[in-house]
Amino acid sequence: MNKGIVMELSESSIIVMGPDGRFDKLPRGTRNCEVGEEILYAPINSRLKVPQMAIASGLAAAIVLCFVLVSTLTGNVPGGQVVAYVTIDINPSVEIGIDNQEVVQDLQGLNSDGENLIKALAFKGKSLEDVTSEILDKAEQGALSKGEGDIIISSTVVQDKTVVSDEAIATKLKVQVNKHIEQAHPDQVRNYEVTAFAAPQEVRQEAKASGVSAGKYAIYLNALDNGTKVSLDDIKTVSIHQLAKDNGGIDKFVKPEKPIDKTTLRKLVEDEKSGKLNEKMEQLQNDKAAKDKNDKNDKNDKNSNKNNNNKNSVKPTKTPLPRNDKNDGKDNNDDSRPTKRPDNRDDKDDNGDPKKDSSGNQPSSTKPANKPISSNKPTSKPSLKPSPTTKPGSGDDSDSKGRDNNRDKNEDANRGRDSNKDDRSKDNRGRDNNKDDRSNDDRRN
Repeated sequence: MNKGIVMELSESSIIVMGPDGRFDKLPRGTRNCEVGEEILYAPINSRLKVPQMAIASGLAAAIVLCFVLVSTLTGNVPGGQVVAYVTIDINPSVEIGIDNQEVVQDLQGLNSDGENLIKALAFKGKSLEDVTSEILDKAEQGALSKGEGDIIISSTVVQDKTVVSDEAIATKLKVQVNKHIEQAHPDQVRNYEVTAFAAPQEVRQEAKASGVSAGKYAIYLNALDNGTKVSLDDIKTVSIHQLAKDNGGIDKFVKPEKPIDKTTLRKLVEDEKSGKLNEKMEQLQNDKAAKDKNDKNDKNDKNSNKNNNNKNSVKPTKTPLPRNDKNDGKDNNDDSRPTKRPDNRDDKDDNGDPKKDSSGNQPSSTKPANKPISSNKPTSKPSLKPSPTTKPGSGDDSDSKGRDNNRDKNEDANRGRDSNKDDRSKDNRGRDNNKDDRSNDDRRN
């Protein structure tokens, strides 16, 4: 068998150049090959005399082939060929294809907002930074003008041998977007969050199959890995910013202490395909629900113990004693003691001073406590019977005399009150007589 490089193709024949520089014309038949491809073919008995034009064409093809081989071996890709893709998700989602010099060669909208955003935007031959700047300026008329947002940037290298670094591109664009926000929204910088990372080709392929950007698909994988329940339909129809707000912030999707990297994303793609990722998300949600329940029970137990401690620390209140009158804080209100009756004795004058008898002496105030004299009812006339005398030796004579004197004085006071009543009765009878006289005079008239 001979080896040769295909130099020219036609519908019926193939011209190849052998190792010795000679050209052979072979029937094409069903062979499928391309110019520059090395093929095997059976030796032929006669060499074909190839026209000079064919020789020139072969030389040109050989030069092109050599250039391609050298570029591949040195890690360089010819200019104009896309070597990496960059996605920017604001709510408009766009994908930018760049070549080895980071010149934009392709620009596509990944959703309806993205398609509207790039309309009439000239991009061919411009640098990645210039096209990104124009995209941000146009977004200020829509999504970025709200004063808040979450911006996701991803970069993916699709050529193995290239000088372009996907991680360097992600970092560079994040700096550019942050700078734009600081200039356009100086008072609202904290309301914007920019997340940038490099994504492997596996993520981009799954994203294209799901109809979303590589950046959104990577966020979807990380959300499930962190126990946040989201679906691909949510990722397609709702902005990342709105999903983040509904779930408590972008850190529920991407943990600050656990940044996105290509190795982790490759593992998440495999777990998502096998169903392990959804199982992990459900387990994390169940664990969180159980923890929240335990925390709530612990809080209720603490509150209950606190209330019990407060009840135990309260001192019992003393039951107030019953009062006869208003509480004046004195022992006079104690029902266990006899109530002191008002002093209605007539041995005091109008000013409250003790009365004096005809001899100028003050009468004794000693009076039996169990026989008070009421001033409202007339007292009966005292008996004139002499009180029994005390037998000698049975008591103190002076005490007996004192009691007899007090009784005599009280009897005198009672007789005085009876006299006053008689005088008042006479006055009333006199007034009645005067009324009768006036009545008689009226009848006469």
